[in-house]
Amino acid sequence: MNEKINKLIILLIIVISGIFIINRSNQDKIDPGSAEIMSFEILAHIKYLASDNLKGRLPGTPGSKLAIDYISKHWEAQGVEPAGTKGYKQPFSFINSVSLGKRNML
Repeated sequence: MNEKINKLIILLIIVISGIFIINRSNQDKIDPGSAEIMSFEILAHIKYLASDNLKGRLPGTPGSKLAIDYISKHWEAQGVEPAGTKGYKQPFSFINSVSLGKRNML
């Protein structure tokens, strides 16, 4: 009885190990432009964009430019077509503060 259980356990270990080995070897063959999203790729992007090297990425700062360049280069490498007429970097306007007037009230 113990011999059958031992053989079954060894067989299961071999099968499970084979699955992990096949899965690991397939990760190297993934096409960079494939629709499959891999968690380790996302984590690498998050780690870079959240790193202290970008110093907060406040708009208009060198850290912001590094983040913009990083994302633009990644999109270009993935074959993402830029929208609009000015490539990946599109100018836009926004209101960053509002002053209250004399007639404003809550």
